[in-house]
Amino acid sequence: MVEGIAHIPWAQSKSTITQLQNRPKGHERDPIAKVMSELEEKAKDYKVKNIAAVEDRWLHRMSGGEKAATDPRRSLQEVFPAGEKCPGVVVMKKM
Repeated sequence: MVEGIAHIPWAQSKSTITQLQNRPKGHERDPIAKVMSELEEKAKDYKVKNIAAVEDRWLHRMSGGEKAATDPRRSLQEVFPAGEKCPGVVVMKKM
């Protein structure tokens, strides 16, 4: 057993490192358990819904200051679109 990490299951194993590394070999084509495939599907659904929710929040519920603090690059790209002239904008440089 490795000192200081008794709570880690593999640390309590009497197997050698080579034996531990070889355990998953040969099982590459085994079917994933039904629970795991369901979790993967839920994760995909969550990811899609989360992206939509973040975009909705950005478009409808954030002020300009919040947008600038959250994602400065995107905020500036929306305020100053590439290739368009912005009247009334003054650029000041430090001397």
